[in-house]
Amino acid sequence: MTVQETYARFAKFYDAYTAQYVGDIPFYLVAVAGRQPPLLEVGCGSGRILVALLRAGHTVTGVDVSEEMLALAQRKLKQEPLGRKGALLLHDFAKGPLPGRYGAALITFYTFNYVPPHERLAFLKNLGRNLVEGAPVILHLFYPTVLVHPELDGQWQAKGRYRIDGEEIALLDCRRMLDEHTEERRQRYESSTGTSEEIQTVRYYLSPVEMAGLLSAAGFAQVRVGWDLQFEHLAPLTGRNEPSGEYMVMAERMVSQG
Repeated sequence: MTVQETYARFAKFYDAYTAQYVGDIPFYLVAVAGRQPPLLEVGCGSGRILVALLRAGHTVTGVDVSEEMLALAQRKLKQEPLGRKGALLLHDFAKGPLPGRYGAALITFYTFNYVPPHERLAFLKNLGRNLVEGAPVILHLFYPTVLVHPELDGQWQAKGRYRIDGEEIALLDCRRMLDEHTEERRQRYESSTGTSEEIQTVRYYLSPVEMAGLLSAAGFAQVRVGWDLQFEHLAPLTGRNEPSGEYMVMAERMVSQG
């Protein structure tokens, strides 16, 4: 199943699942303060971060590979007083760049972890072609839970209950490592009426050292890493530090990419 097909199924659950996740927003607001407009959010999904950026006064273009996710984001923009400062585009950076230039790019909420290994370098090079020189790219990257808790590998875990379209939905989650870099995640949504739907995705873990190497090869420099969601904690990568959870990477577009 392609990423597009997966998110076509996942879209109806997405807002309920991610609405409580707000810890990354302050990081982005600090990171893009004073940056040349417009900004670019890659993997904008249903607009959770995009709306926060608009409310802070930024002009933002949100990009996603899922038409269903963009439809959700479009509904939110129509309800926002500053929605006119937002634009939405269906685009895959693995296939090519966009027209125009942007003052910063945010690859949010583990989006880059879904990019297959053979597409990563092209994705970053194409993105770089859309950034003004010196513009930052910021990536929010995941660390597989079962590398911290191997006892959970292949085990179903209850992840909460949500109300979606008037129904109570229970979310169960099962993760296992297919190899040292590849996580398979299965999510089962069970409704109070007895129906259920299961969605399977694959995510690819990259270490900070691997991510820094990719960024350098794609024409970025000044790589910094943050082991939490605090912007002021970003620092140059030293040694082969391994994270124990999600982490942030920030680099600057420095090399002319044509």
